[in-house]
Amino acid sequence: MSETIITTDTELGQPVESSAPTTTAVDQVFAGDLDKEVLQSLIDSWKGQAQFAILERIDDMQFPKPSTAISVNDWPKGRIFQEAFELRWEKLEEKFRIVFSSSEPVPEGKLPGLEEIKNRIPGCSETTAAYYLWDETNTRLGHKLNYECVVKAEKQNVLLRVREYRDARGRLKFWRYLKMEPEQNGSKSL
Repeated sequence: MSETIITTDTELGQPVESSAPTTTAVDQVFAGDLDKEVLQSLIDSWKGQAQFAILERIDDMQFPKPSTAISVNDWPKGRIFQEAFELRWEKLEEKFRIVFSSSEPVPEGKLPGLEEIKNRIPGCSETTAAYYLWDETNTRLGHKLNYECVVKAEKQNVLLRVREYRDARGRLKFWRYLKMEPEQNGSKSL
């Protein structure tokens, strides 16, 4: 299995805010290449616990409410997440590359077809950072975004909270999304 799904040489951008780094055990990480039926089953089984979703295809991007059904036939790339876990997928030819990460133990049998990746990110420090998402009315995107999964006032900025794992040289090795939230009048609480 390719290691590129969980490592990157690119940055997410400059964070708006960030916590102090701590050395910690990395979340459990599972990965695999699955067909769409198995992926759909995984999404359906974890969706009820996920508060947030980001769904992508070449002509659209959505941030649906937690109650919205998700079909992999419509969304070849996406992620569902909350603070305890993230399930992300991307279509690669006929299969989907899946990465599941969790800060809590995963019950046996809950991730059919995925293998735990052990010792892939040793010695990393963990930080939590916040990034601004695109303004919902930004005309450069070609269509309006709608952050349906975030309750916010009109024209209020939306932040994406991310857990980042960096090696001893400060390089980003793995990240997972935690939550989306409205900016709190300039407050910088992590």
